[in-house]
Amino acid sequence: MSNSSLVSYTKISPNKSSGRKHSTHNPNGVIDKITIHHMCGNLSIETCGAVFAPSSRQASSNYAIGSDGRVGMYVEEKDRSWASSSAANDYRAVTIEVANSSTGGQWPVSDKALEATINLCVDICKRNGFKLSYDGTKSGSLTSHNMFASTTCPGTYLQSKFDYIVAQVNNRLNTSPTDSTTITNTFEGDLRNMTTVEKETIVKDLYAQALGRIPSTSELNHYVTAINNGKTFKDLYYSFHDSTEGRNLFVKEKYRFILGRDADASGLKSWTTALASGKKYFEIIQGFLNSTEYKNKNK
Repeated sequence: MSNSSLVSYTKISPNKSSGRKHSTHNPNGVIDKITIHHMCGNLSIETCGAVFAPSSRQASSNYAIGSDGRVGMYVEEKDRSWASSSAANDYRAVTIEVANSSTGGQWPVSDKALEATINLCVDICKRNGFKLSYDGTKSGSLTSHNMFASTTCPGTYLQSKFDYIVAQVNNRLNTSPTDSTTITNTFEGDLRNMTTVEKETIVKDLYAQALGRIPSTSELNHYVTAINNGKTFKDLYYSFHDSTEGRNLFVKEKYRFILGRDADASGLKSWTTALASGKKYFEIIQGFLNSTEYKNKNK
């Protein structure tokens, strides 16, 4: 088993079990899960390594991600970390601690940390040959600490992002030439001659890119039927991005990326109404950048 090339700091912890094989929990020694935790604080990856260094700590993780997006490693992937209060989970899972950008409340994480988490998950899945799935139970390949112990870990914010993480990771793992080349060449063309798998891939990609989530079975079937009835990629693209859900996600992301906070109800309604009334997306971005709040934050 290899380790991630995304690591920029390493401090191996003594708190681990050597090897992945276990007669009950993992007879074949495979990695087929990822477990995301939060640090309950804004620790750097060096500080997190220091926390896991004493043998008296009796805890560790395979990786950690700081608010700056850097990745640390404390237990190699070939070994089981002591992270999730579950030997059955940790023998199969690569565990990741993520720093919080502020403490308490929803325990948020920075955009850099979230993006680094997605990139690390892509790398882990690619090297170990699996994709992510999440259904809120420990049967999925993406799990959380609170599935195995009485804890709020990974915090409300990260937990709310699990569907988004799954969609983004699986979208990036999908590297079939058909996906990018065909979509580019048939933006306004007929998609009906594609295979069902190719049509489903297009729909799943649009959900990940425009809505940040995985489609339900009924939603997937609905849009495959729409393709079969002659809808082009252009038709689907604009229907996703111009939907109420798509506009809401766009505005919420601008609040976090530009203003560094969650959208308030009145602001969200104002900006999404502007989009629905014909405002262009670039005009919304300009509005954020020209706002008094943004200027005050960036004096």
